[in-house]
Amino acid sequence: MASNSHKVTIPMENDIPHRNKSPYGWWIASYIKRLEFYDEDRSNPNRRCLARRNTILIAAPHREEAYSKAWRYGGNCEGIETERIGPKGPRKGFWRFEGLTSLLPIYDQLQDGEELIWRERRNVTVRKVKSWVRKKEELEAFDEGTIDSGLGSTSPYSWWLAVEIERFEFYDEDKANLNRRCLAWENTILIQAQDREEAYRKAMTHGGYSEGNEGERQERWGWRKGCWRFEGLSSLLPIYEELKDGAVLLRQDYHNVTVRKVKSRVRKKEELETFDDSSVE
Repeated sequence: MASNSHKVTIPMENDIPHRNKSPYGWWIASYIKRLEFYDEDRSNPNRRCLARRNTILIAAPHREEAYSKAWRYGGNCEGIETERIGPKGPRKGFWRFEGLTSLLPIYDQLQDGEELIWRERRNVTVRKVKSWVRKKEELEAFDEGTIDSGLGSTSPYSWWLAVEIERFEFYDEDKANLNRRCLAWENTILIQAQDREEAYRKAMTHGGYSEGNEGERQERWGWRKGCWRFEGLSSLLPIYEELKDGAVLLRQDYHNVTVRKVKSRVRKKEELETFDDSSVE
């Protein structure tokens, strides 16, 4: 059961690493909820369900308030009734709020080209990285069958989310071997555009800025030089809400997952990224 009893404790700002602060008071949070039918066996944690992860925008001066507001926004779904048509006819149920899966600061203003989320993927094959990339017509904004709830492939407020894929390539590696291992990044970018064609062009241009950027990485036997390679986009989605506190940026549905699996994705407060102060920059 969701609770609004989370009290805000004003933190000692000097004790918080810079990476866990938001200079402009913007945060991005993800929470997960699941559909529970009234007639299901609640004692069975392996029963299947529909789960949904919402990624939302939070306005807050510090991480404690961001956490409290994210929990409150997520908890607003608790108990909302719904009905689904199944093989045996309609079944009634309601949404259960499970908790937060992520809470991250945004380090800049909400503007065109701003990086909202990034994910590092280590020791993956080049073949795997390339498999994440979609052709233009396979991206959600161009595939009418995947657009959220039939809302269409346009953004009423001209904002879009794009996920860019890039990887680090050493100069001396065997480029013919697609099974060689690499470091890759998935970067979620905010794009301002009037339509999906412009959003796609701008996302590809933005991603291309990383192409050829040189760097060095330390290996067991010393330093190796290389450069970043932009592979392409794995996602392009319209944002249907105005960019403000509580706005839903992204909805992801998980069909036929176990309740146990859903609960395993929830993190305790101290496990969320922005509360991990273990390494100070």
